[in-house]
Amino acid sequence: MGQDKGADKVGQQKQAGIPYRTAVAVRSPEGHLIRDARMGIPYETQSVCLCEAPQMRADWMGSGTEMQNKTHYLFVIRDYLEAEGLTYAPVMQEEMQRRKNGKKYSMQDHVRGMIYALLSNQTKWHRIEPHLPEIDALFFYYEPERILCKPHRYFSQGLFDLKCGNRNTEAQMETLAENIRTLERIAAEYGSMDAFITAEPAALIVPKLAGEQSPYKLKWMGDALVWEYLRNMGIDGAKPDTHLRRFFGCDRMGGGAHSPATIREVLDQVDALSEETGLSKTEIDNLIWSFSADGYGKVCTKTPHCQKCPVKGYCKTGYGIYSHE
Repeated sequence: MGQDKGADKVGQQKQAGIPYRTAVAVRSPEGHLIRDARMGIPYETQSVCLCEAPQMRADWMGSGTEMQNKTHYLFVIRDYLEAEGLTYAPVMQEEMQRRKNGKKYSMQDHVRGMIYALLSNQTKWHRIEPHLPEIDALFFYYEPERILCKPHRYFSQGLFDLKCGNRNTEAQMETLAENIRTLERIAAEYGSMDAFITAEPAALIVPKLAGEQSPYKLKWMGDALVWEYLRNMGIDGAKPDTHLRRFFGCDRMGGGAHSPATIREVLDQVDALSEETGLSKTEIDNLIWSFSADGYGKVCTKTPHCQKCPVKGYCKTGYGIYSHE
């Protein structure tokens, strides 16, 4: 019965011209569980229709689940975004290359990276991006001394005048001076902020800047915004924001147990995808963010637009296992 349903599903997709996926059967040693090896999808039955997917032809190497994908879904997404002119090339990709080329980041750079991260909170970035030159001037091109001389409402009002504020802007600007002094204190202890953020893997730096009990806690910055700040400083990583947590949810493209995915599930899956594809974590983040965000791809949104999704054959919602209707 389960096998017939699977075959019917594939047949319907073929007739409609919809890309369909290769299902890879994986059993437990006792033979009780079958999963799709790439997506972690549990199946109700003990037999799955194995079919050749046009978008994902596999070369089998050895036995069992070992296979090499010539076309990964991330490259399908990249091709789609590029063809539609929807890829957003964020500053952090350029910064990552600059860091690789040996750039050392000044305190002004770090203040800019922190403020850009704060601006990304609870808003749509396409509202912010056109105003970045004006925002740079508003914050005196991120000279700490000049910022510290102004009352916080100078900056919050300036952002609202540019229509670049968010629901937390007033509180963020009220604690901006304290955050700058925290950066200066860290720089004094470590020699520079650059020395601090590169002293350990980024995954260990994040809780030092985001943890409530940390002496280096940055106000109004949780894990996601600290990741955004580090990425603005050329550190490779993914920001586990709403878009990525939704995309990697267990009801969409994720292999975890939650929808939306937890922060840990997002970071683990991005790490694995980076190893699998050779793409940087920053580029993976950018592809998924561009695929999902308003003003850009707007495909994998809160209510997903599966009808135009180029990778619906890889997705548990697009494949019909879950429904968001």
